[in-house]
Amino acid sequence: MSPPAPVGVRVWSDGKTKDSKQSMLSSFVSFATLTLYSGWLHVLLALFIGSFFSRVVLAILIAIVSTVLLPPKPILWYAEPSPTIH
Repeated sequence: MSPPAPVGVRVWSDGKTKDSKQSMLSSFVSFATLTLYSGWLHVLLALFIGSFFSRVVLAILIAIVSTVLLPPKPILWYAEPSPTIH
């Protein structure tokens, strides 16, 4: 077991250092997923506006919106009511 780090010194538990950087592929994937996650409504709005001008965009928008019609995932078990809550 290594000795504890002094107070106020950052410790990297995975062996990285302050000079370690992500790969370009990892950075691109994280940027793309964060953009889609945080900007999803803007993407849908852009597809909606674009659907007036392109049938391909309209087909993509219909495919995305039609997923709402899919049945929900079945519940495999039901939660038991808590005996302390009445």
